Amino acid sequence: MKQTEGLNCNQLLHKPAKQIGSPPVPAQLSYSAHMARLILAAVGVILLAIAALALVWLLGQLLVGLGAFVVGTAAVLWRLLGFLILAGALGGLVYFLASAWRPSSRVAAPPEPVRLKKAAQKAKA
Repeated sequence: MKQTEGLNCNQLLHKPAKQIGSPPVPAQLSYSAHMARLILAAVGVILLAIAALALVWLLGQLLVGLGAFVVGTAAVLWRLLGFLILAGALGGLVYFLASAWRPSSRVAAPPEPVRLKKAAQKAKA
């Protein structure tokens, strides 16, 4: 109680607490100092809110771009699938028609040129 001798209760309540590494706090701040701290705190909160909204907007823009890319890729793949189905169907039809076609009469094969050469060589000899 030696330290508090001569101080009343009001002075004890408003006595600043000592913290390690913190600058000394004046016992009483003027009205303008309180208003300045209040205004700086309000400006800080407003700036943080603006920064958070900017980050949300930027994230939205990135998601819109990603969505457009995914939709474009899906459209390209859908058209590719349609092309592959059409190409497969037409290729199968051509293969079927080409393998099913048979000539109506037998075509005679031409005589072998090797036998003609051998016969010509035998005739010369």
